Amino acid sequence: MKMKNKLGAALALSMVVGATATTPVAAATTGVTTPNKDTTKSATDLRKEANVAKIEAENAEKASKIADQYVLNAENNAKEIADKLKQANEQLTEATTKLENAKTAKNEAQTDYETKSQAYEEAKQAKTTAQQEYEAFDLAAETQRLIEENQEAYNEADARVKELEKALAKAKEALKSLRELTYVYNNAKRPYDNAVNNINSFMQSHEMTSEEDTENLTNEEYQELANLIAVRKRYERIYESAHESYSQFVQENGSMEQLNESVSSLSESLKEAEKTRDDIALNKAKETGENLKTAYRKATFAERNANNEYIKAQKAYTSASRKLETATDAVDNLDEVIYNLNKALQNALAQFVTARTIAATAKMTAAATKEAYEKADAQATAAEKAEETLRLAKELADAVNAKKAAEAKNAKPAQVNVTSVSSDKAKTVKVTWGKTKNAKTYQVAYRRKKSSKKWTKWTYKNVKGTSYTNKKLKSKKTYQFKVRAVNGNIKGAFSKKNTVTIK
Repeated sequence: MKMKNKLGAALALSMVVGATATTPVAAATTGVTTPNKDTTKSATDLRKEANVAKIEAENAEKASKIADQYVLNAENNAKEIADKLKQANEQLTEATTKLENAKTAKNEAQTDYETKSQAYEEAKQAKTTAQQEYEAFDLAAETQRLIEENQEAYNEADARVKELEKALAKAKEALKSLRELTYVYNNAKRPYDNAVNNINSFMQSHEMTSEEDTENLTNEEYQELANLIAVRKRYERIYESAHESYSQFVQENGSMEQLNESVSSLSESLKEAEKTRDDIALNKAKETGENLKTAYRKATFAERNANNEYIKAQKAYTSASRKLETATDAVDNLDEVIYNLNKALQNALAQFVTARTIAATAKMTAAATKEAYEKADAQATAAEKAEETLRLAKELADAVNAKKAAEAKNAKPAQVNVTSVSSDKAKTVKVTWGKTKNAKTYQVAYRRKKSSKKWTKWTYKNVKGTSYTNKKLKSKKTYQFKVRAVNGNIKGAFSKKNTVTIK
């Protein structure tokens, strides 16, 4: 009811305005001067002009702000130059002091450089002596000399090492053999167990109490059982032979755990025996060599440190010389810097005066363009109100068309054409059909055949798409399916019944 009143008022207003459709709204209601009678610009054109005026006003405002910022920048620039000029005068005093300090620092760096150079030459000579002693050392000769001094003890220790090496090799060989027998035993046992399991599965599936219980077997089943028993006997002989070899070896040489423990124990004993033997000569000779090597490394490290200190002193002397040159240049250049800053300050003050003149002009331009935009915006707003009245009248016509469309929604759907009813998996069926005119959703109905003349009651399922899948049906049973289209509360006719047997 509210919509009808609104549209009716809009239609009446449009009839009144229709007589002056080419003239904007009167100035009495808008505050805008009425244009000449020959004005025919639309609200869109007036709004475009207003938008152009708005952009011009915004640009003018931006330009005014930029000009103000230019004034501020010019002022800040002048202040910054004045500060730099003050700092330059202060730097002149500091530069003179640095010049005197740089002369003293250079003399001190030169003395330190000469001292570090002498220390480096001494460290380099010490490194050469330590290197010669280290390189002259012969580990093999020193080891042989110590062996000869302790010949009897060394021979006893070496004999113990060889004895343990033989025992360890024998234990490792036995462990290797046991692993190979275990591998053969496991490979023989696996197919034998599979053969036994296959016979048990066969007997269970045919409800047999023993292998001799074959009265209810067909010839094919009896032959299958005979084949399974033959396979088991073949693998049984292999398995028993492998088991006998494995058991005999374990009895004679011990289990896997025992052999692993023996290898581990002999390995530890061998390490201790080798250490005892090597402590007599080799390790002592190595210790002597390591001491010489350590002395050489220390001499090398000392030579490197002395060289680093020498290089640092050299760099410090060079740096002090450069700083003296820099300090001299700084004093020589400060007069020129101060002259240039005085000149730059005069230029900055001139730019500041120019910036204030430009800013004043920009503010007047911004005010004028803003006033022009406000006038154009008022004219466009008045025209838009008139066009809104015409839009409301159009809504009335659209409402009538919408009513006709609503009546079409109540049409009865056409009959569904089922394209496929299939069962490709156990307990599952899939029904598909073509898209039907005026259908919003679909309803699938199905029932199961109980006997030759009786069926269960129909079961109904609502579906949105054009297919339906059910995975909970009974296998090996016959079902009927039919489908109909639904449009809201209106239902179309069911399709033809389709019969299918579920896998």
